Amino acid sequence: WMTSLVPAYLKTAYKNEPIFQDAKVVYSHYDYDMSNTFSDDFASKAAINNMEEGGLDAYFDGEKVTLHNGAFHAADAAIFGSENVDEGVRETFLNSGKPFFDFSSEEEAYKGYVPFYESLLEEEKVEE
Repeated sequence: WMTSLVPAYLKTAYKNEPIFQDAKVVYSHYDYDMSNTFSDDFASKAAINNMEEGGLDAYFDGEKVTLHNGAFHAADAAIFGSENVDEGVRETFLNSGKPFFDFSSEEEAYKGYVPFYESLLEEEKVEE
């Protein structure tokens, strides 16, 4: 579950580090249940390197911590790595308009990963 924080860290706390400034973040979502209960001080414990206040706001849905939603908010793209992903989380990302790779079968996924990543690199070239 801790890797769900990496997109926010790269886009906020490390955004001025030269190695990460132009990085594309792809968050992979599988059918892993992340409905753990977190303590009230989750944000203060998860904030690193003097992260700006509100840097983890997307990880909260009211009082509840929603790790996948926060990760998708910060990510540039997503991969749905299994057919049994949480539909609420899936809809949240699909409504973002960001690129995604949807699972169809393991064989198709393996064939599609490289072209998906290449398409993200192509977007970068077009933006330049």
